[in-house]
Amino acid sequence: MKLFLLCIAIVSLISCGDTDSIENRKNDNQEINNPHLQKLFDEYATFYYQSAPTWAYILGKDEYAGKWADNSLNGLELEYKNIKDFIYKANKIDLKKLNKNENIYFNLLLTDLKTRKSEYENQIYYFNLTEQYGIHHNIVYTFSSLPTEDENDFQIIIRLMENTDTQLLNVIDILKLGIKKGLTQPKPSMTGVPNQIETITQTPAEDSPFYKPFKSMGNINNSKKMELQNKAKNLIINKIYPAFNQLKDFLINEYIPNCRDKIGISNLDKGLEKYTFLANKFTTTDMTPKQIYKKGLSEVERIKKQMLIIKDQTNFKGTLNEFNNYLRTNPKFFYNTKEELLTGYRDICKRIDHGLVKLFKRLPQLPYGVVPVPEYLEKNYTTARYSSGSMESGKPGEFLANTYDLKSRPKWEMEALSLHEAVPGHHLQLSLAGEIKNQPEFKQFLSYTVYVEGWALYAESLGEDLGLYQDPYSKYGQLTYEMWRAIRLVLDPAIHTMGWSREKAINYFKENSAKTLKDIEVEVDRYIGWPGQALAYKIGEIKIQEIRNKAEAELKGNFYIRDFHDMLLSNGALPLSVLETMADDWIETTKNSIKQKEK
Repeated sequence: MKLFLLCIAIVSLISCGDTDSIENRKNDNQEINNPHLQKLFDEYATFYYQSAPTWAYILGKDEYAGKWADNSLNGLELEYKNIKDFIYKANKIDLKKLNKNENIYFNLLLTDLKTRKSEYENQIYYFNLTEQYGIHHNIVYTFSSLPTEDENDFQIIIRLMENTDTQLLNVIDILKLGIKKGLTQPKPSMTGVPNQIETITQTPAEDSPFYKPFKSMGNINNSKKMELQNKAKNLIINKIYPAFNQLKDFLINEYIPNCRDKIGISNLDKGLEKYTFLANKFTTTDMTPKQIYKKGLSEVERIKKQMLIIKDQTNFKGTLNEFNNYLRTNPKFFYNTKEELLTGYRDICKRIDHGLVKLFKRLPQLPYGVVPVPEYLEKNYTTARYSSGSMESGKPGEFLANTYDLKSRPKWEMEALSLHEAVPGHHLQLSLAGEIKNQPEFKQFLSYTVYVEGWALYAESLGEDLGLYQDPYSKYGQLTYEMWRAIRLVLDPAIHTMGWSREKAINYFKENSAKTLKDIEVEVDRYIGWPGQALAYKIGEIKIQEIRNKAEAELKGNFYIRDFHDMLLSNGALPLSVLETMADDWIETTKNSIKQKEK
């Protein structure tokens, strides 16, 4: 839905599986020869831009400058109508006249349409605000990503500022209707949001994230600079902050008191259907909640055996739970200052950068940096997250590291986390996807969490190849992170379909992981408020590992890791079934090439 679109930065391509570099990849079958299909693709791309005009503008579409999405109830209803119209048009395409790649693109488009239609019909728009995501995050992200090269850019930012309040008030209207319908978030997911908003509005206008673009205004003459700066400050103080405070007061006085006490989404009307839809959406599979839960239990037991081996290597005398508690509490595992923590991450990332060429044929052009999670978010925010950049708007990729509560940020987790959020995880994959050419324009909006997060979790397993995990504590940190994602497969369906309480979920997490209590509480609250999303990581990683194992077994001495990674990254984010088919084609193409060389 619209409230998520600003966060989408996944750009990808469908092509045949060869082993050329992404930059040189060219396949004539990528051309769309069917005029009816091309027309549909063009119309759908325009629809996407209209649904997310601020993101379209960030991508370089100037015709959408200064426009917000219509996130009102009427806007959502119109979007639903348009989606149904597109499905009708798609069903009129004669599939027999499409070539292989046209069929792939068509199926991706149709699947996306059906997913968005089901999202509306399952009324997911009533749940688009929590501590982890929502309008307050999206607005701040937007203002941090806008171009700021000339006076016109700043005039566009002013136009957005003038209408920011409407975005916030529309969300209030939706949440009010959700209360009437009994479709609310659970209380644990919402209690921290007012504090997040208050941190924004208590910041002096000159230090506000909305004013940040106006602090450095290039070659704009002083009188015009002052005029624009004064306009921005007045809008922040008199329009943006009051609207944020109105949302905050509504949450405190009306919404949170009416939030549901039962945390599982299956407690809602047709709640099990809603959860099954979300689980299937985020994993791109048809796995049932029960199947996911059983897979989680088996993964937890498998990883636990590996953790016991590493524990013994440290000569620790005690149980695994005692070892986990030792890792959570011993001062030697923690930094004393925020600056030391950030420096530690930057050092790790630089060491990873040095070794990447051993595993990858192509590295992204877009740079990235390590920055702290903004203060207004940090208290109820996850350990770290990646924020996509854009060459068009001049924004680098950012590895956001949480520096709040340093005693919950152990050193032994930092290498695995850097591999996941920066390189070769999110920054490398998303940035390379953004450089792929010759794709239908709509494809750049398609988001497959299971691929993106599955890749990033797989990236954690590459640490030893990159010179990391040299001491057993860091290796244990990697296993802790893999265990963390396995635990999600247990807790997410258990919370939402089996009646597990928040306390039971926290205790299960503590019994099976060395994650600190603060992290565990934030994580469990995330699963409560974002059903299904956390399943994508481990399900995606399991499939990527299966694909690699198959490739190694069939190609044997002709398996080359750089070629394999190039194939996995060559087509951007994909549903798992499409990824698997692409990999099978690549394996067969490689085997045939070997046979030809041997003749």
